[in-house]
Amino acid sequence: MAASRPYEHYETGIVGNLRGRLDVLTAEVLSAIEKTGAVDDQGRPNPLVATLTALVDAGTNSRQLAVSRRTLSIDIADAQA
Repeated sequence: MAASRPYEHYETGIVGNLRGRLDVLTAEVLSAIEKTGAVDDQGRPNPLVATLTALVDAGTNSRQLAVSRRTLSIDIADAQA
């Protein structure tokens, strides 16, 4: 049986788990914003909008990290082949 390469299972590892958690949190915050509105009665932004923005940024960064790690793993595996 051939040895698996490190990048083959990255989705099920820590990065995949964090990505799943971010997706759930993002959906929950978005749902709360939809229920309470993007602004309050006095016209001030809902603080959850800032939270949603932070979660989207975190999700984007975790995806970039996953791609970087996967690319590095592929490069290392190819160099060793």
